[in-house]
Amino acid sequence: LIDYLRQELDEKKPGAPLWLIIMDVNMPVMNGNTALAKMKEHPLWRQIPVLMMSTSDDPLQIQELLRLGAQSY
Repeated sequence: LIDYLRQELDEKKPGAPLWLIIMDVNMPVMNGNTALAKMKEHPLWRQIPVLMMSTSDDPLQIQELLRLGAQSY
């Protein structure tokens, strides 16, 4: 995901509208919490709405993802 976002930034014009990301919490290589936190560090990526999905209904995990900047879980 992060590599894709970097590539898209290189190809898009500055100020071009971004999109919606629907992200699984349990991804290989980098989990959803880490990917979301990394996205929210970047000034342009921070603007992208992110919906998190998972089979887990752990209220602490949901609270943490919302704190990190997810729009919904």
